[in-house]
Amino acid sequence: MADRARRTTPRAISWWWALWGALAVMLAVWGSTAWLLAQTNSAQAALRMDAIKTGLSVGAGTGGGVALVLAIRRQWLGERAQLHTEQDARERRITELYGKAADQLGNERAPVRLAGLYALERLAQNNPDHRQTIVDVICAYLRMPYIPPATIAPDAGSPSPTTSGTPEPAATADEELQVRLTAQRILVNHLRPHREPWSADEHTPPDAQFWADIKVNLSAAVLVDFDFAYCRAHLPHFTAAHFYGQATFSYCRTLALDLTQAVFHDRAYFHNAVIDGGAAFDGAVFHGDVNLSDARFTGDQARFPATVFHGTAAFHKTRFGGHARFDGAVFHRQTWFTHSTFHAGAWFGTWSEEAPYATSASCGDAVFHNDVDFEGVTVTDPTGPNVWPTGWTVTHTTASSATLTRNSPR
Repeated sequence: MADRARRTTPRAISWWWALWGALAVMLAVWGSTAWLLAQTNSAQAALRMDAIKTGLSVGAGTGGGVALVLAIRRQWLGERAQLHTEQDARERRITELYGKAADQLGNERAPVRLAGLYALERLAQNNPDHRQTIVDVICAYLRMPYIPPATIAPDAGSPSPTTSGTPEPAATADEELQVRLTAQRILVNHLRPHREPWSADEHTPPDAQFWADIKVNLSAAVLVDFDFAYCRAHLPHFTAAHFYGQATFSYCRTLALDLTQAVFHDRAYFHNAVIDGGAAFDGAVFHGDVNLSDARFTGDQARFPATVFHGTAAFHKTRFGGHARFDGAVFHRQTWFTHSTFHAGAWFGTWSEEAPYATSASCGDAVFHNDVDFEGVTVTDPTGPNVWPTGWTVTHTTASSATLTRNSPR
């Protein structure tokens, strides 16, 4: 960018250029006149005069050429100055609109905040260079402390890092909910390459509304009915975010995904999602059922250590291209790893004696291309429909739990 600016920055003409131009004219006059005079003799006075006139004409033409070059340069500089003036005016206008929209987001009235969001969306759509900044502003708004209405989050009255403060009146809370839903909708609508993604394929060019290569930071945000399905984002961060209502990440594709310590208060869907880089669910809590069937984790690691699954967890036909870490994870209800594929190591061993593995689990037809570790995993329902990989059995059965052990040495 700096090199391009240096190439297009006009420079003042040095006096040396003027001197060389004058010398060029003089040389043209002298050279042409001398050559023409050499073709005549002293007896041909008329021809000699014509030669001198022709030489002077050549000099005048050369001078006119130099003047034309200077005129072209002046025209070019004038056009550049006009272009810069228009660009400066445009940038000032964008700055004014951006500042006004940002001020509207801080207004106490919900309709004014909505107007600010739509103004930012229009500004980003028309000015691609400002899209990331505007997305950052919208994400920052969603990261502000917020307590959802009791109809959506009955348990949100307990203060937490993301829901601190005094609950607002019901009408105000409902208005703020509409503003936040609009902010979420603006984000996801422009992160989907196609308005009807279910009818498009990878060869279909993206629609004009798609904002490519956008980074999303919603760490510690409070999100309601968040629908990230079919979205494409660079490095989305949802660290310590709280998801109320259904959370959907199905068919999304990201370079990485960070859901460390995120809390899902209802159902969560990740089926057919593609995570091309690392996926981090460290310490996440799923209070409802979660579906990760047919998801693809192609990065070095898919991390689920100390993740707590209070509902059912479906990993049916899930593909792990790198290491899968479930050490310390807690599965309180039925869990399926049926027909899943683990191309690298898989760790399910607990790091705490208090951490049970699952009520019951099925690894039927799962494929492990590398080492798998269930050492010390506790099963709270050993008589349930459990299916374990070859080489592992349930031992030390008690009335309420059993422990997995390896049949043979590593």
